[in-house]
Amino acid sequence: KGKDKTVVIVGVDVTGFNYSLINEIKQIIYKKRNIPPSAILINASHTHFAPVTQAWLAWAEYYHAPDTNYLNIAKKGVIRSIELALDNLSESTIYFGRGSSNIGLNRRSTPEVEKPQDKTLDVLKIEDINKKLKSVLFLTGCHPVFKNEGEEAFILDANYPGVAKKLIEERTNTSNAIFIQGCGGDVNPRDESHIKTGQDLTADVLDVLNKDMTKLSGDISYSFDEILIPVKPMSIDEVNQFKISNSNKPGDLEAEKNVRWADIMLNNYKTGQVPKTLPLYVQTINIGDWKFVGLSREVVNEYGPAIRKIWPE
Repeated sequence: KGKDKTVVIVGVDVTGFNYSLINEIKQIIYKKRNIPPSAILINASHTHFAPVTQAWLAWAEYYHAPDTNYLNIAKKGVIRSIELALDNLSESTIYFGRGSSNIGLNRRSTPEVEKPQDKTLDVLKIEDINKKLKSVLFLTGCHPVFKNEGEEAFILDANYPGVAKKLIEERTNTSNAIFIQGCGGDVNPRDESHIKTGQDLTADVLDVLNKDMTKLSGDISYSFDEILIPVKPMSIDEVNQFKISNSNKPGDLEAEKNVRWADIMLNNYKTGQVPKTLPLYVQTINIGDWKFVGLSREVVNEYGPAIRKIWPE
């Protein structure tokens, strides 16, 4: 707390969220606990091994809408986790450290050309007044996409972040390690084993924890803003041509997705709902001069260094 301000950071092992779900969670917490929505930052790990939690209308039919039963479980779980944390607030010291991790590779790289990849690993260490470790929060940008085989392919799984969280908790004797997905929209793990990826990330996090870390101090503040990015959609003729070029390709998942997208756009033209802007949400949580920045959508890795260039400290 700082000047009676409380902020909340939540890490959730799902692929992503609809804006409406996040708003609903934030409004419930606001009504129950009087914490403003702009003070609550909820991050999705982007694991590909959890049920759908947002609408993907251009994808296959089973992706079109989230399962309402699972969505309700996820929503209640997030709310319960926030309330448990608020009920157990205690005086603490927060330390920040920065290291690096080489678990990821830009998925647009080729054997000839390796595309940019941000290896930055940020770590928060939270200690109680007796210097006992309470929590570890760690952030790096890399998709949790593979590889779950056999029985693991049929169960809900956090993928490599889950492996890392469990190992960090075991090796630091804490029950609260939180993974935050960074700007990893175009980064996949280098290794196909999610277990090895989690082990490698654990070693990198422990390396940061074992070095000198900076104590954070100052007032807590927060902000939430919306940027409307102008977009120039395809013309109706271009959409029609795009649909024709992708039609009659049974079994081609990409082509089938493109046809569904074209149908959505044609309907938007018919109903006069073609978007002129693309909303991007930007959220910051600050402790003194230290900033934690959240961006909506699947942000590619070059945004990480760009943000740190604006705020080098």
